[in-house]
Amino acid sequence: MRNSVRFCAAFILLSWGIAFAAEEDGNGILETARSALRDGLWDIARSYAFKSDDESSRKIIVESYARQLDWENVLVHLPVRGTNDWVRYYRAMALQSRGESKPAYDILVESPFSDEHYRSLAKILEAKILFTNKDFQGAGKILSGMQPRDDEARLFYGEIFEACGDADTSRKYWNEIISSTSATERVKSSAAIKLRDVSVLEKLLPEVVSVPVKHSLSLSLALIASILILSVSV
Repeated sequence: MRNSVRFCAAFILLSWGIAFAAEEDGNGILETARSALRDGLWDIARSYAFKSDDESSRKIIVESYARQLDWENVLVHLPVRGTNDWVRYYRAMALQSRGESKPAYDILVESPFSDEHYRSLAKILEAKILFTNKDFQGAGKILSGMQPRDDEARLFYGEIFEACGDADTSRKYWNEIISSTSATERVKSSAAIKLRDVSVLEKLLPEVVSVPVKHSLSLSLALIASILILSVSV
C-alpha cells in the first residue's frame, strides 16, 4: 500500500514538473511532449502534442497510441494521405496488429524506406508478417543480416531462428535478454520460459509482485503457472 501511495505521489509530482516546465517556456510544448513520450507518460505526451500546431506533433500522438497498442486511434490520427516513412510504418503496424497482414505487407514493400530508423523497423515488421504466415525461412532471411534493436526484437529474433531450426542462435538471443539490465519483466520472463529456466522465473516473481503496474497481477499469475509447469516437467 505504501509503495502504491509513493508511486502515485511521484507520478503526480512528475506530471506537475512537466506541466510547469511547459508553462515556463511556451515554445517548449513540443519538447515537453517528446520528453513525456520518452518517459512513457503517454497521456501527458498527447495532452501537450495536441496543443501544438507543428506537424511533428501528430507523430508524437500516433506513437503514443502505438505504444499503448491502441491501433484504432493510431489509424484515426494518421494522415489520410501520406508517404512519409513514419506514416507508412505506423499504418502497416496498425493493420498488421488488426490481422490485416496483406495490406500491411503491401505498404512495407511498395517502395524503399529512406529513413534508416524506419527502414530497420519496417524490415522487422515485414519479417513478423512472414512469420505469422509461417514463412519462417523468408523471415529468417530478412533478419539474418540485421542486429536486434532492443530486447523485444531479441525475443522475436529468437523465435524466428527457433522456427528455422537454429536452436543455438535462438538461445543466444534469449540468453542476451536474461543478461540485459534494461529488459522488462515481461520480456525477460518470456525469454526464461523459452529457455525453460525456472531459476530466472523464481527471481522475477518478487520483482513483479512489488511493482504497482496495471498488469502485475496477470503477469504474476503467469509466472507462477510457468514455474509450476516447468518445475514438474524438468
